[in-house]
Amino acid sequence: MAPLTLQPVIAALYRSGSAPEGDTSLMEYLDRTLDAARCHGTQLILAGDFNVHNTDWLHSTKTTNAGEAMEELSAAHHLTQHVLEPTRGNNTLDLVLSDFDTPVVSTVHPPLGRSDHASVITDFLRAPSHREPPTSRCVWRYNLADWPRLKHFFRQTDWSSIIIDNIDLSCERLTGKISEGMATFIPSKSLKLHSTDPLFSKAFHQGRQPSLWKLASVVPVHKKGSKSATKNYRPISLLPKLSKVMEAIINRSLMGFLERQRILTANQYGFRSGLGTQDLLTLLHHRWSTVAAGGGAVRVVAVDIAGAFDQVSHPGVIHKAQQYGVSGMLLAWLRDYLLDRWAAVQPTPHHSRSSAR
Repeated sequence: MAPLTLQPVIAALYRSGSAPEGDTSLMEYLDRTLDAARCHGTQLILAGDFNVHNTDWLHSTKTTNAGEAMEELSAAHHLTQHVLEPTRGNNTLDLVLSDFDTPVVSTVHPPLGRSDHASVITDFLRAPSHREPPTSRCVWRYNLADWPRLKHFFRQTDWSSIIIDNIDLSCERLTGKISEGMATFIPSKSLKLHSTDPLFSKAFHQGRQPSLWKLASVVPVHKKGSKSATKNYRPISLLPKLSKVMEAIINRSLMGFLERQRILTANQYGFRSGLGTQDLLTLLHHRWSTVAAGGGAVRVVAVDIAGAFDQVSHPGVIHKAQQYGVSGMLLAWLRDYLLDRWAAVQPTPHHSRSSAR
């Protein structure tokens, strides 16, 4: 687990299974205690055998007053319950709740020893907080280059002395000689690049995507047929550069989490780093060839869903993210990212009036 931004308060709790179903004294105590803990700006982790039942919240077989009180306590203190499988029989009695803003995953495992409750392992995945120092980039001013003298420099270079048997060293020496010529005959300037991390961090911790970043510039690209028919154009949405950078940051963290937790099916080859259509075709060719060699038959069903991305249910995406352990600020950011998006068609250098999507 990476370093936490705040010192967490971890509470291990037990509520007796013989306690009356209407007994909410533990929840009342926690309500007072958590209010005091929040005054110190701490993060909260509550874990233990709560022995509560709630049909809607915990998918229990029944709902009790204690279960309703626990759900209300969780909502009041912005806690997310992370255990999504039964831990004893058909009921989820052992809970892990936190107010973390990045993915938390609880997995249920067989009981330990003589216990009749499943064991629960919870991973709290946190990114270390740091700010990257400004970096410099060399910008070559090719319009001011002395091309005749640079060509003469390269013509006078003894390339045979640079290329030797060691190809790694040869590559370094070749690159060095080219860089030497450029630095000598092409003016340059150093451009200092300041990090935009503070803006990204503020947007993330507010659970918001800036409204300006939600406006897409749609460019219609002609595919085939008559150019006067709108159906013959493919809409390409261009998003602001900073928006794409933040999307890449979120996507890298989220995909890393999904890969580490092995949530993605092994049959998915699209939109995954290091995998592509060639890998899938290689696998299918091997399997089909094996079947054919054994005298079997191969049947293939190819499905192409028209407008697949446009038909994705946004509430469904949020629900699935929650099921996979996404909660807190990350979930709030994802929800806001999908809301109130706008598009403006740009058939010419002039924009049309924007419209909601």
